Amino acid sequence: MDTASLHYFLYLSRAVRPFEEPELETLLAGARRFNERHGVSGLLLYDYTPGFGLGQFCQYVEGTPEALALVRARIDADASHTAIHYLDQGPAPERLFRSWAMGYQPASAAPDLEGFRALIDVTVPTTGAMKRPAALLRVFLKMSNTAQAAASGRVAASADGDGERVG
Repeated sequence: MDTASLHYFLYLSRAVRPFEEPELETLLAGARRFNERHGVSGLLLYDYTPGFGLGQFCQYVEGTPEALALVRARIDADASHTAIHYLDQGPAPERLFRSWAMGYQPASAAPDLEGFRALIDVTVPTTGAMKRPAALLRVFLKMSNTAQAAASGRVAASADGDGERVG
């Protein structure tokens, strides 16, 4: 695919119930099959803290505009979440997650977990219309760089989610 036809979108949503690992794996398996057929890649983050809501999803998805329209229709029709907020979309200069039909990380893998949780909590106001999307895109970019480097054996993940160069 030429990069001129590559686009992305970023959204947040609230889970309708807490998800256990087996349920997430089932959800991811279906998304991966669909995404592989349509040339879509991305990363899903899920955050659930017992006693604090039902959980939240944050997802970055990239592909052709036509493929992303299909993905968005699936997201909108999915009864496992509600309160879907599309935060940002547009042309993407390159794929962030080229080798992941749909990667998954628990939100605890995000750099600065508490800051990340504040960003995905849509009830917390932010200053400036672009602050939340831009900050979330930086989180996804950092996770993409760390994941790609780890896959090539160049990075060892530290406890706080930052990558440390090795070798």
